[in-house]
Amino acid sequence: MRNLCLSRIVRSLGLVVSDSAIMALKCLLRTVRSLLLALLGLSLSLGIHTVTQVRAELPATPDNLALVQVGKNHYDTGKFTKAVQILQQAAQGYAETGNTLQQAQVFSLLSLTYQKLGQWQAAEQAIQTSLSLLKTLAEANPIVRAQILNAQGRLQLATGNAEAALATWEQAETLYQQAGDPVGAIGSQINQTEAMQSLGLYRRTKQLYQRLEQAIFGLDNSPVKVAGLQNFGTILRQGGDLEKSQGILSQSLALTQTLGLPQQESKILLSLGNTEQTLAQRAKVFENSSGEDYIQAALTHYQQAAMKATLPLTRIQAQLNQLNLLIETDSLSPNQDLLSSISAGLSTLPASRASVYAHVNFAESLLNMSELMTQQQGTNDSVAILNTAIQQAEELEDKRAISYSLGTLGKLYEKKQDWTNAKTVTENALLIAQQMNAADIAYQWQWQMGRLLQAQIQESSQNLPVNPDAIAYYNEAVKTLNNLRGDLVALNPEIQFSFRETVEPVYRQFVDLLLRSPTPSKEHLIQARNIMEALQLAELDNFFRDACATPAAVNIDNVDPQSAIVYPIILSNRLDIIIKLPGQDNLRH
Repeated sequence: MRNLCLSRIVRSLGLVVSDSAIMALKCLLRTVRSLLLALLGLSLSLGIHTVTQVRAELPATPDNLALVQVGKNHYDTGKFTKAVQILQQAAQGYAETGNTLQQAQVFSLLSLTYQKLGQWQAAEQAIQTSLSLLKTLAEANPIVRAQILNAQGRLQLATGNAEAALATWEQAETLYQQAGDPVGAIGSQINQTEAMQSLGLYRRTKQLYQRLEQAIFGLDNSPVKVAGLQNFGTILRQGGDLEKSQGILSQSLALTQTLGLPQQESKILLSLGNTEQTLAQRAKVFENSSGEDYIQAALTHYQQAAMKATLPLTRIQAQLNQLNLLIETDSLSPNQDLLSSISAGLSTLPASRASVYAHVNFAESLLNMSELMTQQQGTNDSVAILNTAIQQAEELEDKRAISYSLGTLGKLYEKKQDWTNAKTVTENALLIAQQMNAADIAYQWQWQMGRLLQAQIQESSQNLPVNPDAIAYYNEAVKTLNNLRGDLVALNPEIQFSFRETVEPVYRQFVDLLLRSPTPSKEHLIQARNIMEALQLAELDNFFRDACATPAAVNIDNVDPQSAIVYPIILSNRLDIIIKLPGQDNLRH
């Protein structure tokens, strides 16, 4: 029937064509449709727009490919529920015509759309249907297979399985390369960088982008190039190359404006603001400057990102970063509109890791806003928000997000001096972090448990005795940090500018406990000296953003047996000094 209709159309134009030519034309049209659908799938898997937008209206005579295009347009504009409805029609249409390959592809697009809605069970079902349909085919276009794997990787990453996502996207890259599709291969590699970042593999990510840089800049102006530049700019910021990051992101921003990509424009504005905020932090820490120009630029870009955002999550992230920057610079003026907008936006977000972290971010900001509310009010509001974050994280079965939310809740109870609840939730957070080998957050909860135990005993005694259990937790926290060493910067790229708040105090507070006695034991003096030396190594790693080399322990007695060494130790309320005199472990306090 389709051949007959095509033949009538061709001959109505006055053309004389053989039946074999009609069949060839039909095959060509099928090929073109498959390629267009593959391109649509790649763009959705990257979360970018790669084809000319069509009007978000159904054609008079619904065509499956046209339905997919309309669904894609709804996806691009953030109308995900409508996108699901249209894509479901397209999937049904392909099922009725027996086009299994395109049906499988549409289900992968449906999975991506369900992910945006936070409907993880529906997203998993859709991707499994897509994979099952592929298995029924004797042979399938490798580009289509790669596109479906891209969607599967996106779901794996969103639900906290970054390792599986990385492996899936590596398979997709191989398929694109086999198909001779360099753009698709670059897109899958860009996806891999997200999984690597989530796993804390920042140096490996940077190495990948060094290989990709020339290829990305060599691409024609396209959404794939925009995504590549944006991710490259982010990697450069995390690697400390801030000026280059700012330049690359500015190029990417200009390209989104040329191509007319509002969703990507808002995300790049957000990334640009983050780089400028980091530039301001660097100016304060290393250049003795206020970084005012960078601060104003960051605030401007955060405001623009929120205004232009087509996705609620992007808008809230921009507003949260704006709020945090205002608080950090002590320039926050009462702005109930901003707070109300963030609060209202959070209530509409579907459960996701990004939503959990946004709730945690807002809760901590409320606590820091002493200018706007009493601490008690801020704490109560933050506890309620964090309970929502915990509930969402548990729904997602995202252990890292659960640990992060519980640990932050413990920090809030600590500020309320509610020691019982603080210890309970912190212990739970630590247990989860240790079970999943998340050392970068485990040390924070070990440190927090040490603070809680010591604070509780200090509150009940005027003699300020040292709690041995607190010392044990501090000891574990320092061990964890020592094992991380240079990887600490990789696991948290912004640690360089918060080292004095998030790392250094662990060492110094531990030494404080060890030296509180008027006559510290020899074991405590040895331990305190070793901790200070470990802190110096951590400071070097932090400064160079890498573990310079594996340190070799050298006993100072073997270098100069007649020398004495003075260790001045600056603590929060005093200066302690340890002197190493000639002789084995001959220490004085």
